[in-house]
Amino acid sequence: MAKRPAMLTGVVAMLLLAGRLSGLAGADPVPYVRKDTARASWEASLAAKPNVRAGPWYYIGPFDHTGGKGYQAVYPPEESIELAAGYRGKNNQLVGWREGKRFTDGRVNNLRIFKDNDRIVVYLYRAITSEKTQQVPVVLGSDDGIVVWLNGKKLLARNVTRDGGADRNVRDVA
Repeated sequence: MAKRPAMLTGVVAMLLLAGRLSGLAGADPVPYVRKDTARASWEASLAAKPNVRAGPWYYIGPFDHTGGKGYQAVYPPEESIELAAGYRGKNNQLVGWREGKRFTDGRVNNLRIFKDNDRIVVYLYRAITSEKTQQVPVVLGSDDGIVVWLNGKKLLARNVTRDGGADRNVRDVA
């Protein structure tokens, strides 16, 4: 079977979101505004609540996921977010946070950006701020497993084997 060039093999994406979206009861809901594309839906949903601001994406990796161990492993980005820090990643290579300048909201973003793209863990980080407590729709996809944290609280964990795809996990966060 031919290897798919646009997909990653055995990748666990770990999203670390931070911001002032506190999970208080009575949060002002933001309806999910469905459009023709994921990007248009995301933009329309955020436009309904313009006081939500999303900072730039950052990524760090690759970390080792050989034999599926990366899903259970606790790598340094799970313990604290220090964008200037460097760590030892897969094969003992030095890795550091980089701004995801090519990452576009509402589109599938290819993480095949490392020298070794197979059986890896990649962490993505973004700061999101809101002027008030409210629910905000988050639409995510992944090639294999995904874990999402908001302010240190694990919101989503899926240890799955699957092809990459958008809109696989949709949920409101507050």
